[in-house]
Amino acid sequence: MTSRRAGVFLRFLIVVGAVLPNVSFSQTAGGTILGAVKDPQGAAVPEASVTISNNATGVTRAVLTNRNGSYQAANLQPGSYGLTVKAASTCPSSSAT
Repeated sequence: MTSRRAGVFLRFLIVVGAVLPNVSFSQTAGGTILGAVKDPQGAAVPEASVTISNNATGVTRAVLTNRNGSYQAANLQPGSYGLTVKAASTCPSSSAT
């Protein structure tokens, strides 16, 4: 019975050893810009288009706000960014960060 347990344990170690090298833990060097879009009365603006532009490279990222007016753009390269927000019922609004 002991040799059978040893065999099962050995097979378990082989499977774990085969799977672990495929698991990777990565880190990102970028940052995240997040916020919320609200109208002048303070109500959330859902489905507004938020364009985030890297001022140095010109690279842009477009995201939409959720039903709470929140947006998030992750994994952005470090730098200075400008934001443009456009909702169907409003004029575009810009901001530099």
